Amino acid sequence: MGQLPLPMPHVTSEKWIRQWGQEPRFVGITCIAYGNEKNAKSEIDNKPPWIPLHHCIQMKKIQMEKERLAVIERANQLLLGKISQIMRGPGAVDNWNTCYLWSLSRRKCNKDIVRITTENQKIYKRIEESKPSYDHKKWEDEWKDRRMR
Repeated sequence: MGQLPLPMPHVTSEKWIRQWGQEPRFVGITCIAYGNEKNAKSEIDNKPPWIPLHHCIQMKKIQMEKERLAVIERANQLLLGKISQIMRGPGAVDNWNTCYLWSLSRRKCNKDIVRITTENQKIYKRIEESKPSYDHKKWEDEWKDRRMR
């Protein structure tokens, strides 16, 4: 909502009356004080309504944005430091695995794996060599018979 001007109080100042010869009259918003009504133009307030500053600027949103940008800036600085350190250093590999821990039961595990593999191969050969114990033609004939009934 726009702000309307406050009405001027009735002027009874002798100084005003002496200077201008008459009391001021108000026409709309324009004050006509000394007889120039002919030159006066009507005024229409077509400006957008006045909005308080705290409604336009959301300080919490600005603060959160600054904090987010500070976190991003910090991460960028860390990455920049790491990259510059890599560029200054020698071009060597820095991920060597110097830990050579071996399981104490590694030999036993390998023997078990070999034993299980050979047993599986033997079982597979026996399955391949055996003949099927069912006759698919017989099954098909029985299915047709049942279907006809």
